[in-house]
Amino acid sequence: MRIVDRLKRARPVSLGLTALDVGLRRALYADRGRRPVVSPAARDVVRALRRDGVVFLPGYWSRDRCERARAAVDRLMAAHPERVWQDPVDADHRLYGLERVDPDARAFLDDPLLAEVAAVYLRARLEPRMVSAGRLDAAPGNIGSGAQSWHRDGVTQPLKGILYLSDVGPEDGPMEYVKGTVRLRDQLRHIARSGAVFRQLNWDDAGVARLERTAPGSVVTCTAAAGTLVLANTFGVHRGRPATRGPRYALTSYYFAPRTLPMVAAYYDRQLVQVDGGTLGEALRGTERAPH
Repeated sequence: MRIVDRLKRARPVSLGLTALDVGLRRALYADRGRRPVVSPAARDVVRALRRDGVVFLPGYWSRDRCERARAAVDRLMAAHPERVWQDPVDADHRLYGLERVDPDARAFLDDPLLAEVAAVYLRARLEPRMVSAGRLDAAPGNIGSGAQSWHRDGVTQPLKGILYLSDVGPEDGPMEYVKGTVRLRDQLRHIARSGAVFRQLNWDDAGVARLERTAPGSVVTCTAAAGTLVLANTFGVHRGRPATRGPRYALTSYYFAPRTLPMVAAYYDRQLVQVDGGTLGEALRGTERAPH
């Protein structure tokens, strides 16, 4: 075991590093401008996000709109297969930059309520930057959406909106989320009681069971009807449950703090293109060419 790993497994070290890390992240996201006036609707969503890390908004889109979006996703994936990201077992298929070619995706990204929530959630300015479309099929060897089991996303991606375009039951690969794994006091509690360590990004089922024993009832399976929006801080521990039935369709909007954009752009430049052929790095930096 590397010396860094041994140090992280020392509980006092992990506790101290985590407290320092959260402070540095707050400085990274910091926006010293005026705080926006918050509407009652946004305030309720923000409170739930700060408490649990995840919140449901049922009926966000109509079924007709979801059906139209599903047709658009299928059409674009068929037209541009070379621009579709897929996992190694051909279960998860994604297109990025959908807002550049689809008006419904553009409206989703530009929703004033979500922009307001993003602007105040972390007491810092987060900006909507892109929408991905996902189709998840049942396939042998599927371990979950994104070819990942239980995990945290990187600290540069603190907020996502996941809009179900189809009904999502337990067999359809729903998002699963461990509430109370974002705030500093919750992270420290899980280090002290659940065996978590500093900057732990991946968990197996046994590790998540330990998290839930520390906070009973904290694991939420996000089953919901088409048109439901799930807003989540994906630094919280989560996964897409492996699908045994499909397809499951969803749009995902991504929000970033402006100071993190160079890091995010460098990450996406290495692996993904957008549905119109541009790179995500160009779009995130604001240097993209005109869509075609």
